[in-house]
Amino acid sequence: MQVNDESGKVTMLADVFQVSPHTLIQRTRLLPLMGRVLVSLGDPVQAQDVVAEAILPAKTVSLDGCRGLGLSEEEIKECMLSKPGDILKKGDLIAQREGTVSRVLRAPEDGTLIDVSRGKVLLGTDTTIVQVQAGLAGIVTDVFPELGVCLQAEGGLVQGVWGNGRCGSGPLSMPSVISDGESAGTDQIRESLLPGNVLAIEHCNNVDLLEKIMAVGMAGLICGTLAPGLIPLATSWDQPVVVLQGFEQQPVDPVSWEFSVSRIGTVASINASPTDLWQGERPEVLFPNEGGEPEKVLPFRVELAAGQRVRILAGPAVGRTGKIVALGEETEFESGLRYPTTTVQLREGDRMTVPQQNLAVLG
Repeated sequence: MQVNDESGKVTMLADVFQVSPHTLIQRTRLLPLMGRVLVSLGDPVQAQDVVAEAILPAKTVSLDGCRGLGLSEEEIKECMLSKPGDILKKGDLIAQREGTVSRVLRAPEDGTLIDVSRGKVLLGTDTTIVQVQAGLAGIVTDVFPELGVCLQAEGGLVQGVWGNGRCGSGPLSMPSVISDGESAGTDQIRESLLPGNVLAIEHCNNVDLLEKIMAVGMAGLICGTLAPGLIPLATSWDQPVVVLQGFEQQPVDPVSWEFSVSRIGTVASINASPTDLWQGERPEVLFPNEGGEPEKVLPFRVELAAGQRVRILAGPAVGRTGKIVALGEETEFESGLRYPTTTVQLREGDRMTVPQQNLAVLG
């Protein structure tokens, strides 16, 4: 996204991916409809804990309580035997009018009582339960009755570009050759699989390897890149998968990867939910710890500026990281297209000119 400053100079709003050894984060977990909150203020939670749930009906049945009971809208409320949220079987009493001739309102089929309003009783049938998980190891700092909670957590944080929608946690492990600074082959990765652990590998581009990871009982997977053809398989797994960079073969961003390597043996708390533009959240891995002064968390997107740590997203230097030295004017590239540019000093020391749209900020 391009923005113009007061001088008319064009700069870009770049995506931010947090890579922080120690930060304090707050996350809101809300139901898509009214339900019930399962935790209380101050409760500790783990990533896979369900903090709120609601019943979502596939079909609704509206019962005319006024007509069925011969009462006014206000009188019906006094006769209710069931309340919203109650699970009912076919024939169960919903309301009863006492008198010389008793009149009753029964459930016409199995379902859940959703609401009573203006004399109408709404029954949901063929229901499914919608659950919201914590997605991190932290504490409940606020409760929104019938909707959800606000959570707070402290620790190391790394964010990715894609997640399969699952949450979980486990000790982080990776093939020993990776921790020694070398790349691991498929056979070496297979030998390092520990049930209950979260595996971190640079690249996952082998269907046999992913199937093996899923079969042995791993608690999750963190990978630098994932082959596009493996997305359906990763999505089907009931454990979390977070991709740090993307789906094309590229060098692994050393900043994110070295951070992950430094956390071997510690518990990784994974929220692999898809990127949420509305909430400003990304798939992320938290390594809970306390102590020290937390680093500032950057917004979801920021305007590019000199001194920022960045990752190159495209071009011959894709995957490499560095710092912005200066913002440049629009330049025409070999493609014939013109883009606002930046001068980036790479970690290796050399400098290069990069289109601003090809950069992401590492928080």
